[in-house]
Amino acid sequence: MKLRPNGDTIFTKIIGNTGNFEIGYAAAPTQDGGIAVAGAYVANVPNTKRQGQVLKLDSLLNLQWELKVMPNGGNYEWGCEFFAIQPTVSGDYVVAGQHFLTTFAQSYVARISPPATGGGNASINWSQSFVRGGFREMLYEQNGTALLSGTSGPNAQILAVKIDNLGQPYRPDFCATPPQANFTTQLRPDSLILLGGSASKSGLRYGVISKWEYQFGDGSRFITYRAAETKRVAHHYVMPPQLLYGRPVKLIVTNNLFCTDTLTLYPFGGGPTGISEATLQQVEVKLYPQPMLQRATLELKNYRGKDKLQLEFTDLLGRKVTVPHRQEKPGQWHLEKGNLSKGIYLYRVFSPSKVVAQGKLAVH
Repeated sequence: MKLRPNGDTIFTKIIGNTGNFEIGYAAAPTQDGGIAVAGAYVANVPNTKRQGQVLKLDSLLNLQWELKVMPNGGNYEWGCEFFAIQPTVSGDYVVAGQHFLTTFAQSYVARISPPATGGGNASINWSQSFVRGGFREMLYEQNGTALLSGTSGPNAQILAVKIDNLGQPYRPDFCATPPQANFTTQLRPDSLILLGGSASKSGLRYGVISKWEYQFGDGSRFITYRAAETKRVAHHYVMPPQLLYGRPVKLIVTNNLFCTDTLTLYPFGGGPTGISEATLQQVEVKLYPQPMLQRATLELKNYRGKDKLQLEFTDLLGRKVTVPHRQEKPGQWHLEKGNLSKGIYLYRVFSPSKVVAQGKLAVH
């Protein structure tokens, strides 16, 4: 049975013959998107012994191959069964469980090789029996070492065995397809409105976003686990707008597999705005007089670029404003106050490929 994170059934598959006793005790994802299952099998025939069973299923739970295991040629009263399975990077499968002697069980580990590409059957690569008892769990480390645990002896003592050199385990990278955070902002005179967080994507096909965290750039944050609460989030800032220049606003989303993604916006200006700020050229900027009374001069002292430069101005909320100016020569502009109100404004000098300079203009 394959389930969505919320418990809804995607599809169900019944494998095997209804007349037989077949049970899967453990399952693990494989490199091709399928599932490996370990368990036991007993045919519907009198006096048939239990066999350890390994099944390889594709992503739709269709059977690709199977292997039934009876150690020592079946010279046991009850047979064998597997309770743990771990696929390896090499394509083999390590299984652990027990096989039954006349009066007691013996712990057992085997490495299974799949059928060859050209055909054939799966086979046991190697196997080993251990002390009296049986393995129920297998903790497989990335270096190929496995800790197997279970019970041992007639009084069910704890059994733990550590085995080296089993091969590197395969573990799916669920974050290879990460979630994608999404939101937009609207500036208000006294607040910032964040919209569309619920449209963030979960990543994997059946994944879900389980956590949204907004960071507002002033040390405060908002965390929710409900998508409905992310459609519209309003935040009121205590500090004055002029101090918010360059402050990032972030949305961090986490899906049910603990994979995360962060989207950072700069609604107050001063951050990446479509022209890569990583290409900012180090130039000496002179803007005088500051504050500007009626006129001022903006000059780039050591700019050596040949691209045509443009100059634009915004207020502290990111809205474009008109500052009358003319370019006296490459890298130098003459500014006029015009109808500008008293306050702080932001300027940005950019070429078609990069931001060259940016800063603040005070108007008295």
